[in-house]
Amino acid sequence: MSAEPAPAAERVRIRVPAGLKVESGLEARLAIDITPKEAIPRQSLVMIRGLPASVTLSAGHVFDSGVWAVRPTDLPTLKIATRPSSFARSELTISLVTLDGEILGNAQLSLAIASRPPAVAVAPAPPSPPAATPTAAASAPRPSIRIHSGSELEEILVLMQKGDENMRDGKVNAARLFYTYAAEKGWAEAALAVAATYDEIELSRLKIIGGVEANADLARQWYERAQIMGAKAADERLQRLSQR
Repeated sequence: MSAEPAPAAERVRIRVPAGLKVESGLEARLAIDITPKEAIPRQSLVMIRGLPASVTLSAGHVFDSGVWAVRPTDLPTLKIATRPSSFARSELTISLVTLDGEILGNAQLSLAIASRPPAVAVAPAPPSPPAATPTAAASAPRPSIRIHSGSELEEILVLMQKGDENMRDGKVNAARLFYTYAAEKGWAEAALAVAATYDEIELSRLKIIGGVEANADLARQWYERAQIMGAKAADERLQRLSQR
C-alpha cells in the first residue's frame, strides 16, 4: 500500500533573502520563492505583513490594515518601490495562505529603506547596487489590483475592496456587510475587519463619528473568530478589549 502524500503545510517552503536594502525613491526585486510549485494550492494567496506605508508592490492588493495579498503567479516579477525621501526599517512576515485561512508556510525578511547618498562632483565610481538595477522614482509602479471573476479568492478580494471603500466613505454598515460576506468564505482578515466595525477604538481611529454604535460584545466575538482563523492582530485587540 503506497503512502499518502504529505499535507501541503509539510511540503511547502518559502525562501526569501535574510535582508533587503532599498534606496528611497527606487525599486528593487522582492525575491520570494515557494517550492515545490506543484504543492501550491490553486486557491491561495501570499500575504505580506509589515510593509511600511511608503512602500508599494508592483502587483497585488493592499487592505486598509496594511496587509498585501499577492497571487503566487505574480511572484517571479514582483518588485518593491519606495517613495523619495523615505526611511524605514521593518520586519516582514510572508505567508502562503489558503482560502480557509490555513497558513501553509511562513518566512521572515528584514527590510531597510535608506536615504540616497548625495551627489559628489569628483568621486570614484560607486559600487554596483546589490540586486536589481533601479529605475527613476517617476517610473515606480503603482499598486496593481488584479481582480478577475471566476474564483472564490477573486470574489473575496472584490468584497474586501468594496468594504474598504465604504469604510473610507464612513458607510460602516455597508462595509460591515461586505466584510461579513468575505468572512463567511473563510477569510481571516475579513473577520478582523468586521470586528473593527464594532470596536470603539478602531471606529475612533478611522474617524467614524456619529450614526454608528460600538458593541464590545460583538467586537469580541468577531475578534475571537478572527483569532481562530489565524489573524495575528486579533490577539492584541482582544487583550485591549479585556482591559476596558
